[in-house]
Amino acid sequence: MSGGEESFVFFWGWVFIITTTLVLIFKKEVDHSQTPESKEENGEAGSGSEEDEMELGIFDTYLVLLKIFKLKPMFWMVVVLLTGKFAFAATDGINGLKLIEMGIPKDTLASLSVYLIPVQILLPWFIGKYTSGPRPLNVFLWAYPYRIFVTGVFAGLLFYTPSFRLDSGEYPFSLYALWVAAFCLYQIASYCMFVSMMAFNAQISDPKIGGTYMTLLNTLNNLGGNWPVTLVLSITDKLTWKNCIAKGTSAILHTCNTKEDADTCAAGGDVCEMHIDGYYLGVAICAAVGFLWYKLMFSKIKHFQKIPRKEWSVFKK
Repeated sequence: MSGGEESFVFFWGWVFIITTTLVLIFKKEVDHSQTPESKEENGEAGSGSEEDEMELGIFDTYLVLLKIFKLKPMFWMVVVLLTGKFAFAATDGINGLKLIEMGIPKDTLASLSVYLIPVQILLPWFIGKYTSGPRPLNVFLWAYPYRIFVTGVFAGLLFYTPSFRLDSGEYPFSLYALWVAAFCLYQIASYCMFVSMMAFNAQISDPKIGGTYMTLLNTLNNLGGNWPVTLVLSITDKLTWKNCIAKGTSAILHTCNTKEDADTCAAGGDVCEMHIDGYYLGVAICAAVGFLWYKLMFSKIKHFQKIPRKEWSVFKK
């Protein structure tokens, strides 16, 4: 870790310690665990509000989760949450690995995220006014094709990244500036989708079981972002095509897709060269699936916002 990064971590470490200590000293917690009956016994007026969140045991919680899944609108909601992020799987899962493979140091790549912090702080505040109304998913629908487009920008920038490499083996500042700009564009789309979906989830969650409902939807959302990455990572090597080129010529001797074939090629003094990079093919496949998904699910997502909120509730009033 460089001196600048050490200073950065040291500074924000102390900020964290100081702010946490101040919260501990000055912030007083309010005990919400008392039931209306116990409040009456203590001489306090019970709220009697139907919006109070229910206290559920483990078994009751799982029964409620089952009831949530049985809600009429929930089937397509689950489909959207579990499949919507497939379009970005190749970019989310492989882009960083490809940059490291091209010689960009891991600590440098990690430090680039520091420049995204202002975007991460300001963007939710900026788009909050668009997601607080009755149509928060409109932002999601706007950002989805834009995010797919940025995955193509990532692929193009990644393709030309080796051409920026200096004779010393390092990369110039201009390349890092380009990647920071690209990451910012991607972060905008990603946060727009995330904030709008979370805003909608908050609106439809049954207030009696708000925490349980939101946790379920957020879990499905996270799962929908993880399984496509795992799948794409597992098949990228199968989409990659390498040829063994005879030393000093352009003649193709055989393929060298497996480690054994690559070792055999190298043992003979030949070169195993990349012919088709599975990353770019993966990005193209994911983008194609994403545009198809967008076309099929656009009306469904629009319809979510027209469904009466009571249809999303487990406990009907």
